[in-house]
Amino acid sequence: MPPGARASVVDSLLADIARRGNHLNTGALGTSVLLRELSAQGHPEVAHALATQRTYPGWGYWFDNGADTMWEMWPLDSRSRDHYFLGTVVQWLYENVAGLRPGDAGYRTFTVRPDGRTGVDWARTSVRTVRGLAAAAWSVVDGTTRLSVGVPVGATAEVHVPAADRSAVASPAGAKWVRSEPGFVVYTVPHGSWEFVARA
Repeated sequence: MPPGARASVVDSLLADIARRGNHLNTGALGTSVLLRELSAQGHPEVAHALATQRTYPGWGYWFDNGADTMWEMWPLDSRSRDHYFLGTVVQWLYENVAGLRPGDAGYRTFTVRPDGRTGVDWARTSVRTVRGLAAAAWSVVDGTTRLSVGVPVGATAEVHVPAADRSAVASPAGAKWVRSEPGFVVYTVPHGSWEFVARA
């Protein structure tokens, strides 16, 4: 969309979701980007409401009706019970809630940016790459966020620490400050295990 139309399109999308009572009204292609785009546009609370919806149609509705796989369609008589057609909520959980996002092929570079934290006070995930284990974990206790990152040999991670500004972050020696963004302070780190602490 034209850059000048982005705000009005996002507003229209939010209004449509609200009219539907935080229910999905998308097919496989729209569903695949909806939660990630809501988080990217600063509305993780709406993404969380959609992801945790317990009534039809939604992943919670499947779960409440005995699903332990991703189905092809929302109705309970879905013809396929092992089909990734609408399963892209998992990508949002990995990349936005836990925050581990692939970079280039082979994870030579990758990003850690947990921007889907609404309704959640901890998350962790890892992926075995050709270079070794890439990992991200975070928790919030009494308003303090702890973010741990594991970077395999030969890789570099860009770490987006949830914080109001740089002065709120205790960063480990060896982490290089890159920039500050609204809601995040960004560092790069090479191979190793890293822990950042951000005060409220």
